Amino acid sequence: MGILRNGAIAGLVLGIAFVLISRVFILGGLSLGPGFLGIFDIFIVIIIYVIIFMAGAFVGDRLECILKKK
Repeated sequence: MGILRNGAIAGLVLGIAFVLISRVFILGGLSLGPGFLGIFDIFIVIIIYVIIFMAGAFVGDRLECILKKK
């Protein structure tokens, strides 16, 4: 559970950072313009980053356990 919590924290921090950086440096980047979903679009992108980092942390931990057993 600790690895998933750390993955969620890292995903949240990096998701917010990437969204802010894309808003500043990329005009219309990541579909974050004042379009159809507006601010809800930003939260969707952050949640996607959190899910990706949690899945990566989980898979990496499982692979490490499997490779240590061999």
